[in-house]
Amino acid sequence: MSKKEKLIKNTKKSASFLPALALVVFLVVLTEILVRIGKIKGFILPAPSAVLESLFVNFDEMLPHLWETFWVCAVGFLFSIVVAIVIAMLMDGMKFVKKAIYPILIASQTIPIMVITPIIVLLLGYGLAPRLLVVILVCFFPIAISLYDGLQSVDPDMISLMKSMGASKKDVFKHVKFPASMPSFFSGVRISATYCIMATVIAEWQGSNTGLGIYMIRVKRSYDYDKMFAAIILIVMLSLLFFLVAQFVEKKAIRWKIEE
Repeated sequence: MSKKEKLIKNTKKSASFLPALALVVFLVVLTEILVRIGKIKGFILPAPSAVLESLFVNFDEMLPHLWETFWVCAVGFLFSIVVAIVIAMLMDGMKFVKKAIYPILIASQTIPIMVITPIIVLLLGYGLAPRLLVVILVCFFPIAISLYDGLQSVDPDMISLMKSMGASKKDVFKHVKFPASMPSFFSGVRISATYCIMATVIAEWQGSNTGLGIYMIRVKRSYDYDKMFAAIILIVMLSLLFFLVAQFVEKKAIRWKIEE
């Protein structure tokens, strides 16, 4: 691809975000106007300008909570990827494991995380362990199912060709099944990347002394809604960061598929 074609492609990608950006700007301006003219009470929904001011003024206060949420989410997300890969490989390699585990995985996702989080905190106590477990429970499922579906959808003719050449199951998995399933795997990773911050914040609500989740509860009880919405902005930014990192890794790992 020439430099000109890349420039055109990047320009089109940038232009595709303009409608969403325009809508966000419109809603922010509309909210600011409605608060200033008194149609919306400022103590219920602060003006966007007040939220931004609170974000900059109180950023030093929120920074330790931001860091706590970030690293717990990052560690939990990495663990969830490892757990998902192991489960998907076991289900793909051993049919009886799939029959035993798959229904349980589906059933586990029908339980709202808000319901099960207090139980996890009661079992494991306050601290790091329950928060990590909550993130893993929320994030591993989309990755595991996407990877398993990718492994199952590999062209059987390719597998037969490898076997006819004397390849072992390990060689077939390494050179055919796993590379071919990478697009499906990263689809699950991108989905989970948008969930991991939410899971971390919910876990903090139930069993933590630090983090943006517990910070939101504290400022809400003090009726500092501008600080609460400032924390929400940081949560949204963290979610976008994890999604963009997952997308970046995907482009580097399966460049051949992206270009195709």
